[in-house]
Amino acid sequence: MRSTKRKSAWVDNLSEVKYLPSELWPDILHKLPVKTLLKFRCVCKSWCSIIDSSNFISMHFKLYYNNYARNHVLSREWHPRVGSKFSIHRTDTFCKIDYLFKIPQSYLLGGSCNGLILMENREKPNEMILWNPSIRKSLILPPCPVLGHKLYCLGFTPSNNDYKVFVFCGKEVGKMMLTAVYSLNNQLWRVQTPNPGIAQNLGLSRKSWSGHGNGYVICGGAMYWIVSDPHKTDSQVCFKLGTHLVSFDFEVEEFSFKQLSDAMKDSIVMFVFLFGESVGVFTMSFESNCIWVLEKDGGEDPWRLWFSGKPDVNASKLLEPYSSAFSKIIYVQKSKTFLINTTGFTVSYNIASHKIQRLGKSFRGQASLDTYVESLVLHKGFPGQTLTSFP
Repeated sequence: MRSTKRKSAWVDNLSEVKYLPSELWPDILHKLPVKTLLKFRCVCKSWCSIIDSSNFISMHFKLYYNNYARNHVLSREWHPRVGSKFSIHRTDTFCKIDYLFKIPQSYLLGGSCNGLILMENREKPNEMILWNPSIRKSLILPPCPVLGHKLYCLGFTPSNNDYKVFVFCGKEVGKMMLTAVYSLNNQLWRVQTPNPGIAQNLGLSRKSWSGHGNGYVICGGAMYWIVSDPHKTDSQVCFKLGTHLVSFDFEVEEFSFKQLSDAMKDSIVMFVFLFGESVGVFTMSFESNCIWVLEKDGGEDPWRLWFSGKPDVNASKLLEPYSSAFSKIIYVQKSKTFLINTTGFTVSYNIASHKIQRLGKSFRGQASLDTYVESLVLHKGFPGQTLTSFP
């Protein structure tokens, strides 16, 4: 008897939900996680149409980035015999929230952006894959026309919702480097030869990205990394970690540079990181710890000093360069804390109190951190291209 009453009440409630105005459906669906949305596609054609629309996918990502990505990081552990394991952690406690997947050791990671991960298959030379771990779908890209040793980066152009793969090749052609850009929307590779002056003056080489280990950051449709002034001799730059901030704009596909502030020149530690919606540079000298923020419309001196405190030279070893371009140092703005992967474990470093804390369990092999956000990108696929399940 009770079961019948409950069923009747449920049916009555369902009939009321049926008359929920259709214009409110997207606002409600935007707040749901990706796995739930994929299930809700089967509820009715209207919901399926909403979830599959490009506008909904973009709006869902923005909502999840603002409310989720700031509080969670993606941790990747790699061992030559095991491969890569991915897990999601909270930024405040580094408590593991979810275990994603394990991928074969033959895959190397080349970067991540908006929930997508770029990988290279070492067993199949020149094969690159875009992978969305949230939906377990991947896309094999056409072979890159540039051969030789390559560095990869995945970026995004907000103006037209296009994802682009930037490839920098170390092969020299008359002392000029080659670059290639693949557009996911256009499904085409564009090979370019950078202006000789730019290539030389900005030190575009493997050392630019990973020699100092500070890697790069993606922010506002551009990629940023730090280089030293190549016009100076080795003796002049040996004590200088960087003099310029290089950027590559994914929309116009052009390089540009900004000179770092003179106040950064005596740093013993320097790296670039993502500071909210801006680019930040952390410097440590014998006099101070500083965080500098790049202002978009800052004119000739775009650097704003956001934080300055006493230095902790003993912590400099934690902040020394990484060898992997995929590795990033994550900054938690609320607590003024950096999350750093060292050999065998992850630590946090508070730049105000200088507290160093070991987080989580120890691990074997190499590890890296990156921001994490669920997204529906690649869910619909692209005309003429086939999505596959991965792993």
